[in-house]
Amino acid sequence: MKNPYAISDFEKIRLNGFEYIDRTDRIPQTENVGQYLLFLRPRRFGKSLWLSTLKNYYDLNKKDVFDRLFADLWIGKNPTPMANQYFVLKRFAFDYAHILKAKIEIDPESGINSFENLLALISNKTHKLYLFIDEYDNFANELMASKREDEYYKMTDLDCFLKSFFKSLKSATEGMGLDRMFLTGVTPYSSQ
Repeated sequence: MKNPYAISDFEKIRLNGFEYIDRTDRIPQTENVGQYLLFLRPRRFGKSLWLSTLKNYYDLNKKDVFDRLFADLWIGKNPTPMANQYFVLKRFAFDYAHILKAKIEIDPESGINSFENLLALISNKTHKLYLFIDEYDNFANELMASKREDEYYKMTDLDCFLKSFFKSLKSATEGMGLDRMFLTGVTPYSSQ
């Protein structure tokens, strides 16, 4: 048995013969819980691997390797209609250039504007975006652990980037192409 300890890349585990404990029967349950999910668990609890599993399952660019990744797993034998039906934000411009047929306008001054430009490109496409954010609260945990409370409060106050970013995500769920979100976190520091 090849132990996948500390490997959170589902595709790497599956294609390189590492042991994988099949929990894919939870994918339909995840779909039924809601469209916008926050999954909080302690460190070293498998959050990143689960996120990677979901990304590979929903990514429309993984359709060609679906059987290699999932055929012998529960979900491979019982796929849902959402399998391989979403854009997944990773190397977006590279991965989906053949579908988008237009360049994403990057605003070097505003990540939010760049994200909205991406959404404008996909808003008229059949496929929508499934956004995965791993450890959304990592920055807050790092700041608090290093006793940099002033920086923490600057990042989480009313006029901060974080609030603007999540407002932008909320707006994007209202017909702008963002259909689903799955966020993981260690603790709810940034919601205090």
